[in-house]
Parts: sequence; C-alpha cells; structure tokens
Amino acid sequence: MADPARDGAYSPAWSESPPLRVLPAAAPAHGEPHKYLIAFAVVLAALMQVIDSSIVNVALPDMMGNLGASLDEVAWVSTGYILASVIVIPLTGWLGSIFGRKRYFVASIVLFTLASLFCGASHSLAALVFWRIVQGIGGGALMTVSQAVLFEAFPREEAGMAMALFGLGVMVGPTIGPTLGGWLTDNYGWPWIFYINLPVGILAAVMIGTYVHDSLHQQKPPTVDYIGIALLAVSVGAIQYVLEHGQRDDWFDSSLITSLTNLRMTAEQTGIVMLPGAIATALSMFVVGRLGRRFDPRLLITAGALIFATAAWELSRVTGESGGSDFFWPLILRGVGLGLMFVPLTTITLAELSPQDLPQGTGLYNFFRQLGGSFGIAAIATLLARYTTQIRATLTEHVTTTDALSVSRLESLTRAMMARGADMWAARREALTLLDRQLMAQASVIAYSRIYVLSALLILSLIPLLLLVRQTKGATGDHAVME
Repeated sequence: MADPARDGAYSPAWSESPPLRVLPAAAPAHGEPHKYLIAFAVVLAALMQVIDSSIVNVALPDMMGNLGASLDEVAWVSTGYILASVIVIPLTGWLGSIFGRKRYFVASIVLFTLASLFCGASHSLAALVFWRIVQGIGGGALMTVSQAVLFEAFPREEAGMAMALFGLGVMVGPTIGPTLGGWLTDNYGWPWIFYINLPVGILAAVMIGTYVHDSLHQQKPPTVDYIGIALLAVSVGAIQYVLEHGQRDDWFDSSLITSLTNLRMTAEQTGIVMLPGAIATALSMFVVGRLGRRFDPRLLITAGALIFATAAWELSRVTGESGGSDFFWPLILRGVGLGLMFVPLTTITLAELSPQDLPQGTGLYNFFRQLGGSFGIAAIATLLARYTTQIRATLTEHVTTTDALSVSRLESLTRAMMARGADMWAARREALTLLDRQLMAQASVIAYSRIYVLSALLILSLIPLLLLVRQTKGATGDHAVME
C-alpha cells in the first residue's frame, strides 16, 4: 500500500516543504517476528522501574513507625534508589557493550527483582536503604535498554508505535505507583510494595531471555575511562542529592519549610482521580503511534503543548472545595496533550542515531530526561513552599478580631468543638488550631494554582523551539531532527 507521506498525498499546514518522515536510522527494515511479545516484556521491565520510583512514597509513614526512623532518615529509601538509578543510566551503553545487551538486560532485571525481595524482608533502615541502592543499580538499565530494544524490534515505519508502547510504561507508571502502593500498604503492609515486583520481574526476565537477541550492530567496548566514570558518578550523585534535599534544607540554609496540601484525598483516592488522565495518555499514544507518521511531528507536538497548557489553566481554577469530578476533564486533556508530545519528541530525538550509537543515545536521552525531571520537581517544590508561605502570611493579616468574617468563622468552630464536649477554653484553642489549618490549606491551594499557571506559560513558551526542527536527507530517508 502506498505511503501518503512518501508520495506527497497531503500537504501539512506548517510549511510549504514536504511532510517530515520520522524514521529512526537505527530501526531495522523488517523488525523482530515476536515484536509484540518483546514489547510486552520490555514494557513490564520499564514499568517496574518507573513504579518503584514513586510507590514507596505513600508507605514512608508506615516505614517510619515500623523501623523507628525519622522523616529525614526514611527519606533515604527514596533518595538512595534515585541516586543509584541516575548514576547508572549514562553507563548503560558502555556496560551493554562489555557484557552483551541481552545478558546485561536480564542481569539487571534479576538484580532488581532480588533486591526487591530483600527490601521487603529488611528489618532495619540500614538494610532497607542498602537494598534500595542495589535495586536502583539494577533499575537504572531497565528504561534505557528497553527503549533501545524496542527501536530494533520494530520496523522503521512502526517506530512511532514502538515509542507509544514504551510511553505506556513511562507515563502510566507514576499514576499506578501511589495508588498501588497505598492499597498494598493499607491492606498487606509496606513490604508488599516490594514483593509485588517478584512475579513481574521473573516473567519479564524469562520473556526477555527467550525472545530478545543481542544487537547485530553491537560494537566492541571502548577503552575504559575509569577517572571519567568516577567523576560522572560523583558529580551526578551530588547534583541529584542537592535536588532531592535542597528544598528541605532551604538550599543554602538549615530551616525547614513545610508545604501542605489538603484536598482531603487519600493516596488511593488521588490515584483513582488521576486514572482517567492516564488512560487518556495511553489512548492518545496509541493513536499517535499508529497514525502519527502521516502528520508533521511539529504539528503533533504543538497540538499537544496547546492542549496541555489548556489543562494546566483549568487546573489553576481548582479551589479548596473542589472534588474528584472537578479534576476529570482537565486531567483528560492533560493526558491527551502528553500523549501527543511524548511519541514524536522521543522519535525525533533518536531519529538520526546509527545502530551502533543507539544504546549510548537512549542512555543519554533518559539521563537528561531524569535529570530534567529532578530539576523541575526541585523548582516546583521551592516555588510551592515560597508561595504557600507568602500567601499564608497575607491571609493571616486579614484574620483579626475586627474582621467580621473571621470572628464569625472562629465562633462557628468554637461552638462545634463545644458540641463535642469541650469546655469553653479548650474549644477556643481547638477552633484556633482548625482555623490555622484551614488557612494553610487555602494558601496551599492558591500556591498550586500559581504553579499551574506558570506551567501553562512555560509549555507555551517552548513552542517556538520547534522552529529548530527541520527536514534533512539521510540514507534511510527523510528525518525530522533538531539542529
């Protein structure tokens, strides 16, 4: 069947030039015969890594009580895992060339799975942190190698579908993680957030060992730069540590700034609210993967950015009285926007890589994606804390004995406490405490609204960068590349 993109059967509105064809040079002409089984296996592996980055967060309070640890101490359960993963990611191409991609991939899954077992069986914080670091060492390869395997498993014309399947694990995982973690912790205890990896890891390792083959383009390992590797590990680890703990220590100070958000939702309820958005992301990725090569990728990315900005603007209008239904359509829009952006962006990024450079390219891509995410989270956490503090101070200025609304609210809370059996003075103290909590919750909601507005403006400001994406001719056809 004729390809409309090749035959010029349509003309995109972006420019008068021919439509861009986003075909990775590294993709094989025919693909693997078991490509969908391979896709299922590698997405399982990637999903484990992504979920374990967030699943422990909801279980940290239970770990604190069970292991007798403080908040700062138990935070290393997350920090240790992320540090180890970020250090390993840029080394995956080199390690794969030394041990063989398939052998290294399976070994990483086995290491990740065994570390999960020992994490769940840990009876001390030191043991848990140690095995989380080991788990991070194994998990660092899962995302990068999964992406490289998918690129080679699918033919060139199905590269978008390969990235759509990969995106399912990357984008849906953060939504599943907190929900699954909250449910397992509430019903079975925190060790089960690690034990759940055992059947998934075993299945992924067996399937990858059966269906995945070493790359035909694998090169001999280059000369080892031990000094460079050591400097990379130290510098990346230091940067990630600062990003993880900078806001907690006020970056260059020692005061603790606590930002609270209270829409009265549990971890499970939050996950359920976010689930429709994750489904929308998956569906939009599937559509883009199937049909995206018929369209100019710049148009898809622009459409995704506009939709994402619209969703962020709608989320900025949420109030402290909002419920789950108020998030439904904004999160649906957000999911569609992410799906439209992720597939063409990933494919464009890796389009010009040769088969020999693909492992290093995917490693570098995921390294900067992880590091960029860490910078973004750190920036948001800092702004959120600053905004919350400023807004709370402003709101507090209006809570005075001369303000009729404040007095009425305080009297109402006092009567409610007295109705529960408290005496006059105890009821007034509890009413003041509740009023302060309500002020903090309101300040936090307003702070989040500002963050969403900034997110919308930021994503819109990045659209002009698409002008740097232009068509080039290569041995494998036309490519959309960043120049």
